[in-house]
Amino acid sequence: MVFLAYLFTVVFAVLAFSTLPLSLAAFASLNPGAPNLILLLEVLEGQVARMSGLASMGAFTRGIVYVGIGVLLTALATWIKPRR
Repeated sequence: MVFLAYLFTVVFAVLAFSTLPLSLAAFASLNPGAPNLILLLEVLEGQVARMSGLASMGAFTRGIVYVGIGVLLTALATWIKPRR
């Protein structure tokens, strides 16, 4: 049982960290003078938004949604972590 708790902690933490570049790209799409690497992340974020059904939202709203999902996953990772 403890193994599963550690496993889910790592999975939730990795998923939380994966929302960071998505939110950065969503917010960077509001700035036309963003660096090219960030604009490349914007293309990836656009594909993720289309696949998840978030493409109809504005870029700022998608960024806020990604940040909220990241916070929720971080909270789940810390809540499920085994305590001794």
